[in-house]
Amino acid sequence: MDEYCTNCGTKIKNKAKFCPECGESLENDTDLFCPECRSEIDADEEFCSKCGKRLKPKTASLKKEHKIIIVALGIVIIALVGLLLSGALTGSDVPLGTKDFGGISMLVPVGSDFVESNSLPDYGVGGFIMYKNTGKYAHDAFSITFSTTIGKGAPSSFTLDRQDGDITIYRATNGEDGLYMIREVGGIKVDIIGGNEEVMKKMLNSVEISSTYSID
Repeated sequence: MDEYCTNCGTKIKNKAKFCPECGESLENDTDLFCPECRSEIDADEEFCSKCGKRLKPKTASLKKEHKIIIVALGIVIIALVGLLLSGALTGSDVPLGTKDFGGISMLVPVGSDFVESNSLPDYGVGGFIMYKNTGKYAHDAFSITFSTTIGKGAPSSFTLDRQDGDITIYRATNGEDGLYMIREVGGIKVDIIGGNEEVMKKMLNSVEISSTYSID
């Protein structure tokens, strides 16, 4: 005769002393007496004939509920993994849109507001125009500088990290997440300071310079 746990209805195998599903003790008379009124019962009974206590939940219903829970958890896990892979949970999924800087067009974070903060006309020895982000995503891309200065120098607060294609990457020497990245396009050196490497690379790789552009 099959034996079942009177607490949860799980089928008991190999004369186990405890229910493998709920941990209920199965020793002695657990499967012979109602846990509610202690009346003698048959192991196959679903309800106690004396007090009506449910003794063995319907196994099919329990299995169906378990399957539903497992499927739901699986869907949630898959969704979370998808979000992580897409960058939605990492802060790297910054929307970008094209901006024209008077002859230089490039992608910038949507909602950012780059305004000219400093400049030096090119009188034959090199000049520059710096734009500071006063809008959204200032941490991701804080400033952009267009320069005709020869060389690939960086502020003393940054040290060379690596070369990625035609982009030179520097990192903040203080251990913070600050980045200084440079790319030369059509005789113009484009510098970006920010904290989001992925976004900064997309910005630098999108730079297009008009043949008539000049720093003056």
